[in-house]
Amino acid sequence: MQKSQDRTELLRSAPVKSALLKLGTPTLIGMSVSALYNVVDAFFVRHLGGSQMAAVSLFAPIATAMLGLALLFGGGAASYISRLLGAGKRSEANECASTSLATSMAVAVLLMAGFVAFAEPFLRALGATDTMMPYAAAYAVPFFIAMTFYAFNATANNLIVSEGATTVSMVAMLLGGISNIVLDPIMIFALGWGVTGAAVATLVGTLLTTCVYLSYFLRGKSSLALSPRNLKPTAGMYAQVLKIGVPSLTYQLLVSVALWLTNVFAAAYGDAAVAALGIVARIMNLASMVAFGFVKGYQPFAGFNYGARRFDRVREATKTACIWETAFACITAVTLIIFAEPLLSAFSQEDATIVSIGATALFWNALSFATFGVQAVYSAFFLALGKAKQGALIAIGRQGIFFIPALLIGSWAFGLLGIIAAQPIGDLLSFLLVLVLVAKSKGVLSDSEMANAEHAETSA
Repeated sequence: MQKSQDRTELLRSAPVKSALLKLGTPTLIGMSVSALYNVVDAFFVRHLGGSQMAAVSLFAPIATAMLGLALLFGGGAASYISRLLGAGKRSEANECASTSLATSMAVAVLLMAGFVAFAEPFLRALGATDTMMPYAAAYAVPFFIAMTFYAFNATANNLIVSEGATTVSMVAMLLGGISNIVLDPIMIFALGWGVTGAAVATLVGTLLTTCVYLSYFLRGKSSLALSPRNLKPTAGMYAQVLKIGVPSLTYQLLVSVALWLTNVFAAAYGDAAVAALGIVARIMNLASMVAFGFVKGYQPFAGFNYGARRFDRVREATKTACIWETAFACITAVTLIIFAEPLLSAFSQEDATIVSIGATALFWNALSFATFGVQAVYSAFFLALGKAKQGALIAIGRQGIFFIPALLIGSWAFGLLGIIAAQPIGDLLSFLLVLVLVAKSKGVLSDSEMANAEHAETSA
């Protein structure tokens, strides 16, 4: 209980920069390592061949969709719980946490059962060619099982971060990520399991992360009480969760659709194109997860202080986060541009076609990544404060309104180059959208406006 009280004081009264570092650093480290194992998977699988690399890349949309499910309930609940805790409504926070986690797991089990039952037609729909199909089928079942536990982990992680327990989040993700990295070469090469070994390594790492989260809750370390007694699926609670969760889900589903469409269009240019764009997607995912990792620590701080009506702390935290995130994004962009070809060579088994396509794609994606920091902060800002409309616009904009038309038009007009350019175009247009939304929402940072905004949900 003492640790729970310490976390509350950190959110309420610690110096803003110090609090952001204490909250953001653990989530940054945890999410970075968690994303790193996807890159490491690609590094080891590339030794098996281009078709195997392309087959494993097909599953990225599924992982993204499962993260979306977790954000629908876990992310939506996290925003609401932070505001409830800030307002001192602990019993309501407990009910929200228990109900959201149970709902997320129920939906995940049903979805994964369907994926396993209809694996082959589903993989064909994802873009599996005849050369990819044997490897995709070998990877599928352990991966689908892992995704069920992944949904639990991602939901539980959001709940834990919402109470400021970011160190627990870090430990869980570190254990899962490092174990996956260690097990990959053992299961792929030493045991001779090939792509199946990569999927089993992911499953084991995911289960270890699950054990950390279960231990945290079952030993009573959390300030949130997860219990069947707290399962109260009321319409009002779901409304608060879903109004924030739906934009988060929408974003992840659109990312999933974007990955799927990219694979489908790239398949016309051969397995090398699918593999190259898959590698670039993993590299950019690692970079974005580092950015999101810090923002994940910022979000409960903003939500808690908004619920506690400490608007000065929200303003200072938002300004600080924007500066730090923009600096990181720009440094990352320059680094990726300079080392584009060496990075692609490390994952391509010296396949010149993969290196050529991938280096071009990485250059343009890195260039637009410089705008990502501001997008990430303000996306978290709107969601933390319960601003569903702005959050939904950002979610739909980046991968929906902008990316999909750019991909469709670009692939038709410019072929593979148009496919490569679609994501950078989507990023830049999304950045402009965020600037417009921020300009129109200036009042939300004034005490008078914030005192009235969304007051009912934390005082009713």
